[in-house]
Amino acid sequence: LSDVAQAFDWSSVLTNRILVTASVFILLLMLGDLFKLMPALFYSVGRSRGIASLEYNISISRMRDRFAALCILPFCLIVDRFSLYDPAFLAPLAPEWKTPATIGVMVAYLCLRLVGSAIFCPRHLGRDAVVSARKCAYTFFILLCFLMILSTALLSVFSVPEHTVRIVLYSEIALFFPCSMVRTAQFLSGQCSNLATFLYLCGLELLPAALLLLSTLI
Repeated sequence: LSDVAQAFDWSSVLTNRILVTASVFILLLMLGDLFKLMPALFYSVGRSRGIASLEYNISISRMRDRFAALCILPFCLIVDRFSLYDPAFLAPLAPEWKTPATIGVMVAYLCLRLVGSAIFCPRHLGRDAVVSARKCAYTFFILLCFLMILSTALLSVFSVPEHTVRIVLYSEIALFFPCSMVRTAQFLSGQCSNLATFLYLCGLELLPAALLLLSTLI
């Protein structure tokens, strides 16, 4: 009953209704492009050289970037709906501002990645390699987002308890995040030394993720 009440409270918020409707409409509108993009995404995930080949295909690369930006909305909706990110500083906000605030945190996290990439980027690494390494996570994020959407839909149909749904969603995030880092490290290992790769990954992925986690603990 508490799960049903929480779901009703969340879905009754006007902002959430509008954002969910917009998210569904946008994803349906882009569904045709998604089928064109999927082979390149799976190739990039399966092979480290696929990261560079995806960036060389400008039309596919731009399509991937658009989808990654569009996936921020459904991802943040799921995060807010199941309280996957619930720091104390968001508690005073009214319900209609919780999801927009979560989106704002996501944007701040992406900005931290950009800053970390600029600061810790190896000097001898070419611009194309830097862009490919930084955007590798976009590919994994798109696949993660659609997996979370599918998982949420299926588990909701079978009335799985919310704490179980949260465990599943956390597990999916915990699986895709290190996989993204490993694939990025494999790509960078052919471009620079192991130390430079480690330092770059610290600035690009580990430091922003640590700050995000720290914001939930303080």
